[in-house]
Amino acid sequence: DAGWLSVDLFLNAADIYGSLSRAAIILGSLILLAGLVYALFYLGRRVSRIHVLVTMALIGCIAVGVAVFAFVPGSPLKKELDSIDLAHLGSVYEGDRQELSRAAIQIWEDHRWTGVGGWGFPRYVGLYMDEDRWDYLRQSGRANVHNDALQFLCEHGMIGFGLMLAMTAALLVHAIAALFGVRRVPDPRTGRPLSWFQSVSPCVWGVFAAVVAMAVHSTIDLPFRSIANTLVWFVCLACVPGFLPKDKK
Repeated sequence: DAGWLSVDLFLNAADIYGSLSRAAIILGSLILLAGLVYALFYLGRRVSRIHVLVTMALIGCIAVGVAVFAFVPGSPLKKELDSIDLAHLGSVYEGDRQELSRAAIQIWEDHRWTGVGGWGFPRYVGLYMDEDRWDYLRQSGRANVHNDALQFLCEHGMIGFGLMLAMTAALLVHAIAALFGVRRVPDPRTGRPLSWFQSVSPCVWGVFAAVVAMAVHSTIDLPFRSIANTLVWFVCLACVPGFLPKDKK
């Protein structure tokens, strides 16, 4: 299982950097960095030192390969990395996105309960802007709020968005309750119980990291507008209890 998960991890990492998405690169890099530290901590209590060294060597080879590709002159990845300004990441909330968010709130205030319908925002937003600004946004292809929560709220109203939140809360509460009720497993080398944190499967921590990252991304973009993304997000949450150790009955 670990071997197949490693293949999946490699493919996802390649997709992160191959997508040339600044948000994906930043969030993915943070998750991979945290995952590397966790993997060494996790493996150090379960396998021999030689296995840890081999794992570190493999990770180092992958990192070198990514670095070489990232710094090759003319590389599209290098061009995208050069455009990332960590000191001004907050500016993403300014300009067009800020104006679109204000329009979404105004639309919702006029249609509080049921909203304006799916994909209704681009059809109503022009009514809440002056003609020159609307022409600019339309020509630049700004058809969405770039904030999933605001767009769902103005399009589906308090009823539809409330149902979405209720369904999300039901899965989150179930997953978190199962997480805090996890049984501590024995250390394979000493037989003593591992800590609660180490008793939880890496798959579970990976799921929570991905769930949080996608939620953060949705504040500046619209990943949940993709049915595939939304389906995977909810399926992962629903599967969390299945990866947790349980008492034998």
